[in-house]
Amino acid sequence: MTNDIRPITLSSEELFAKYGRREEAEHILDFWLLGQCLAECVIKDTYKSSALGQLCQNLTPEGVAVRREFMKRLVKESTRNIPFTPTPNDANLLALLTLFHCDILIDLKKTSALDIAKEIGEEIKSKSLLFPFSFGRDLYDRLQKIKKTEVRNLGYTDTIRLFDGAQTGVFHVGRYLFGPFGLIQTSFRRSIPPRRDLRLQHSSDRTNRSAHTIWLSSSMRAPINAYRAIFDDVLNDTSGELSDWAGFFRRISITRKQDYDAGSETSIPYFVGDAFSDIELILIAKKLCEDSSVYNLLPEDFVERLTSDVANLNNSFDLKCNRSELMQAIMCAPDAVIRSAIDELVLNMTITVPPEEIRIPVLNGKHYLGQWGTYFELGHLGTRVTGMFPSLPELRLRNLLRSSYQDLGDDYRKNLDWILRSVDGSSFDDRLMNYISSADPREVLKRSILPYKAATDFVCKFVHLDTDRLNSLNADSFDLEEILSWRLGFTERSHHGGYTKFMKAHHDATAAIPGSEDEVDYLLSMRGGVTHLFTSLEAYLKQLLAFLTWSLMSDHYKDENPFRYTVGKALSFANHMLLSSAGADGDIESLTLRPLINQYRHLYNLLDSSDVENNSKRPEGDYPSFTGKTTLQLFPFRHTIPFLDLRTRAKKEILEQLRQFADSLSTETILEVRNGFSHGGLKQPPDLYTVRSVFTTIHNSVQRIEAAGLGLAVSNYEHSESDPWGRVKHKLVSETGMVRILQEPSDLEFIGLPVPESSQLILSTAILQTSNEPLRFSIGSDSDYSNYWKGFPNYPEPSEILGIESDVQSKSGIRKMD
Repeated sequence: MTNDIRPITLSSEELFAKYGRREEAEHILDFWLLGQCLAECVIKDTYKSSALGQLCQNLTPEGVAVRREFMKRLVKESTRNIPFTPTPNDANLLALLTLFHCDILIDLKKTSALDIAKEIGEEIKSKSLLFPFSFGRDLYDRLQKIKKTEVRNLGYTDTIRLFDGAQTGVFHVGRYLFGPFGLIQTSFRRSIPPRRDLRLQHSSDRTNRSAHTIWLSSSMRAPINAYRAIFDDVLNDTSGELSDWAGFFRRISITRKQDYDAGSETSIPYFVGDAFSDIELILIAKKLCEDSSVYNLLPEDFVERLTSDVANLNNSFDLKCNRSELMQAIMCAPDAVIRSAIDELVLNMTITVPPEEIRIPVLNGKHYLGQWGTYFELGHLGTRVTGMFPSLPELRLRNLLRSSYQDLGDDYRKNLDWILRSVDGSSFDDRLMNYISSADPREVLKRSILPYKAATDFVCKFVHLDTDRLNSLNADSFDLEEILSWRLGFTERSHHGGYTKFMKAHHDATAAIPGSEDEVDYLLSMRGGVTHLFTSLEAYLKQLLAFLTWSLMSDHYKDENPFRYTVGKALSFANHMLLSSAGADGDIESLTLRPLINQYRHLYNLLDSSDVENNSKRPEGDYPSFTGKTTLQLFPFRHTIPFLDLRTRAKKEILEQLRQFADSLSTETILEVRNGFSHGGLKQPPDLYTVRSVFTTIHNSVQRIEAAGLGLAVSNYEHSESDPWGRVKHKLVSETGMVRILQEPSDLEFIGLPVPESSQLILSTAILQTSNEPLRFSIGSDSDYSNYWKGFPNYPEPSEILGIESDVQSKSGIRKMD
């Protein structure tokens, strides 16, 4: 090309004038997206680009000149160790991967983006092109099996091992949706590109709770990769400087206003990939297949297998559809349709989300959008778009009320002025701000929005809530103000556990007791209050017994989710320790009051037994790697039963509290009141004084065990204070009002205790022998979501040679040391 005129470098304005028409711009964008996808794939040494290269053979004059010069230079490259001699098809495919320099390299009028996309789909199905399946934990778990130590890059050999048997990657660029079904062309555009830098491993440092990215390597012996640098050199030598294509794409892309869209739904595929179990994805896919526009895009055999799986959900080991297929099927629907389907399945309880659970993106689903850093969450009230800024919910509500005031007419303005009449402020905006910042947001919605249909419709539209569909569900189970408050982003900070539930029941039961024995229906009212109290008491005692048995006797360090409490996990452990191991029938859930109290005595005897200590020494192989290598961090669990690693005084105090608690609740008077009213077994029920005395005794017993720091009262994070030397005190306040202070730095940071800035259960009496830290536990839930993420995170061992990885390749293919 030395005798030719060099191509001219163009500005973004010149490029826009030449290619800026919408249809032509989208055409260019499609080619660019397909090229970017190919740049992110993994290929083997034996990959041939003949089919894709043939589809890209029609080049522009600049592309033809570059191809000609490229093929000339390859003659000189005789020393490269590659399986095949490069061909013009390799040059054609490199032109697609590059797409433009001064101008476009491929003749887009003579080349079909759809044909290229179809061929990519076929090569994905045949495993010629490998894309990582980034949704969920499949690749994360696979990496733990092939790499026991911490890595930052994965060499080609290990990358191929990682892909062996892995599910097919799913991604969606423009209207091209790729996955195990090959190409599916959608009627809408989406930007979920493939990536080779994925969060696939945690650091060996347990104080770092976020997974880091690992780069997956492609073969550098395949011609298309081996000669990429030569192709780039030819472009630089034979053409002018790169035109301002970045500026061009900024001009043709969606307006930057989207960066400030605090309600964007575009990240929902990332969220779905992390937030649901395989069974739940089956339910979502089946729901979406009710729409013919989704159903018609999918292979018939998949729909048949999906229908079979829905009918066979109880047998999760025999499911026919894998996660990759389910994600491609779900992504056939637009974002808003996916979200609506999830909301319906959650609100009608087809998918069960416990009230205390908030599902968030966990691994590669962590995508924060725009200036607000928005992302999806799911609770028992459905989905919501929340953000990194805590002020976002209040700003949304303030904006909605201000807009309603301006747009909904005089009647609404008069009503809102009346509501704000006693609020301080010199103007409407001042009063509105003060009102919203001090009132319960649910109450604001209930008073200021829900009484007015126009305002309600306006808010529902803003939070993407389909009220018609909501009304068709079991709407009586939900308060609309609760749902709207949730979707706006408000969350009550306090986490309520078994203690609050019991105290509320005690209050209600006490209120049900008649004032005197002379009242009409005295016995009927008395029986209702007593039955309610003892039902709640037994529920509390079962949960507390399971929690204490699990917290004091389970090996938390070796747990799949260390120091994380769920009701189901504790109950299962307690059933084994207290009943099954003793040859007893039944389970804790089936126990009534007297045998339940006896199990507290059984727990006392187990903890006080010398046999327990003799049989619970931790094996040497179970100690963490830092033990003996540093004195800055301690490992306090020399036994597999944590009770034995507590301070001597703490152990004595716990045993004494258990004894007193069991004795206080096992009096004949308590059992007589319980049996007399619950079963109607006594001819002469206890008198009013006796009943009130028993209610007081029960209340005091529960309060004592809670005050001793051995109860179910949750401690909620309040705030943190730091001093000039970087020492931090975190204040948590329990449901009983007790203040707990957790300090940092801690000499137990490596063992995985819950972060201080979270709600947790703190056994303040259970102080560890080697530290001033109490046993404490984060609070989880028993759900498909928590089961799916069981055993996560998994911490690898440190690299044997720090900072050096073997067989490392950078994105450009150049070996490097990390």
